[in-house]
Parts: sequence; C-alpha cells; structure tokens
Amino acid sequence: MNQNKTILIVDDVEVDREILKEILNDYFTVIEAANGEEALKIIQEQAESLKAIMLDIVMPNFDGFSVLESIKDKKAGSLPVFLITSEATRDNVSKAMQFNVAGIIRKPFDRETILHHLSQSVGGIAYQLSVPEILETRKYIKQLELSYNTYLDNFGKDAGHWLRVVELMKILLRHYAEEEKGAGLDDNSIEVIAGAAYFCNIGDMVCQKVLRKDGSMSDSDHTFHGANIIRFNYSFKCSFFVSVCAEMCLQHHERFDGTGFPNRLAGNEISVYAQMVRLCEDFDENLFRYGQKNIARFDFIAQMLAEDEGAYDRNMLWLLNDCKLDIAAYYRTLK
Repeated sequence: MNQNKTILIVDDVEVDREILKEILNDYFTVIEAANGEEALKIIQEQAESLKAIMLDIVMPNFDGFSVLESIKDKKAGSLPVFLITSEATRDNVSKAMQFNVAGIIRKPFDRETILHHLSQSVGGIAYQLSVPEILETRKYIKQLELSYNTYLDNFGKDAGHWLRVVELMKILLRHYAEEEKGAGLDDNSIEVIAGAAYFCNIGDMVCQKVLRKDGSMSDSDHTFHGANIIRFNYSFKCSFFVSVCAEMCLQHHERFDGTGFPNRLAGNEISVYAQMVRLCEDFDENLFRYGQKNIARFDFIAQMLAEDEGAYDRNMLWLLNDCKLDIAAYYRTLK
C-alpha cells in the first residue's frame, strides 16, 4: 500500500466501510470515519496526505452535505469527493453539483465502477481484465447485438454510424491511454470500452414500443431504458463492460456545462468515456451530414464542435485534434 495514496471512507454503516476497504486495499491506504464529525477531524489533521474522500450522504446528526459545506472553503475543498448513496435522486444530484463533487457512488457497490471513477480522478489504478472476463464480455456483446441489430434493421437505423463510432473510440482511447498513464487502459480494456459505445443508444429499442399514455416520449426516457437493458441478465464476469456501457447510456446526452439530460451532470460528474462517445457520435454524424465520405472537412467539423460552447471538455476537443491523422487514415479505409 502506498502511504502517499490515502482514501478516507466516511460512512456510519460498518459493513459498507468494510466492503469499500476490500475493494480499495490493493490500491490505496484506507482510513475510516464513522460519522461526519470524525471525518472533519481527520480531514483537518491529514488533508495533505489524502488523495480522495468517499462520503456517505445519509448519516445521523451531520450528513455528507454538511461535511461538504464545512470543507468547501478550506484546503481540503479541492480534494476529489465521491458521494455514497443508495438512491441518486435528482435532488441529491443537484445538491452534489453545487459542491462540484467528483462523482456519485451508488449502493450496492460495484467494484469496477468504483475503480473506474477513481482511476479518472486519482489515477494509478491499472485494472486488468482477466481472460474469462474478456471471453464472457464478448459473449454478452454478441447476445446484445442479436436484438439490437434486428431493431436497427427493422427501423431503418444506420448501424454503420455506430460501427464508425466504435472505431473512433478505439483511436481516441489509444491516444488517451498514452497521454494519461494512470488511466490503466490496456488493449483489452480499450476493446471493451469501445465496444460499449455501440450500444449507448440501445434504449431507443424500448422507446419505440413503450410510450406514455398520451403517446409522447421524453428525451431522457431512452437513457434510462438503455442502462436497464445493459444491466439485465448479465454475468458478473461482464461487470466492467456493464458498468461502462450503462454509464454511457445514461450520460451520452449530458453536456460539460451541466445543461444536458437526463440529470444535468457537469464537468467530472460525467464519465470520461461518456464524454468521449458523445464527441465521436457528433463528429461522425456531422461528417456524413455534409455528404463527406472522407476526412477532408475534419478541421471544419472540429471547429464546429468547439464552437458549441459548453458541450465538451476542452481536453476532449484537444484529444480529437491530436488524433486527426489516425482518424483520417481510418476514414480513407471506408468505401
């Protein structure tokens, strides 16, 4: 364990602290607080050694939001804080945004989701997919493709667009892995994350069949349906794929400035992979909208995306531009 990588877990439920310790012990030194007052004392004494805080929202007397209020103007206010909750209600998400928390961790805890969140904010986590996990994930992807591709064919949807998004994701992920050494991405995890991008709009499959009583359908309905489809009937060996893919389904319409849907997430509350898939979607859609089957208009489209103020993290736009030559080479292979 690295003494320079310390995580503070704040939760009044001992069993929840034990589960989190079991997940984190391989990567961090873990210290615990059973209530908000105890947490504040630890933060005051050890703020410089902490890498992140995992903070339960619901605690007696002094809850998670009270802790955030107490530290927001202090040195510890710059630490990544992940709120722990059993119910990520719109009200909780809205409050969390006011404190610019790094993310929300839902109960029951999912190991891959937690490590995924921490790898983005803290780094140093190189989670390796095992061979059984890879094989089971490929099997699950094939299962999803059977129904999703049938839907795309029957409703005249462009499957080619999503295949191109997958390839764009691979390009961006490879560059991202080179630039962000702490991202912990190897070839297998890149394959799984890029493969998840194909299904980020899979909720449309349900929304074509299930409408409200008045025949309408809200913009956000398909995001929730998509996440539910991905989470239904999967093997625990596919949990990394399911975590990433469900997150993409829920967040690929969020905007970096917090004006997207369904939850108006902002900044680092949005998964880096959900941000990436939105950028790949928009890039390919605009490329073909203008009748171009090649990359000749790359600069024009990249500038158009950059001018959509607040839609994307600037780092994502820079990443896209860094990948220009590889993206151009890919589009030249298309007929």
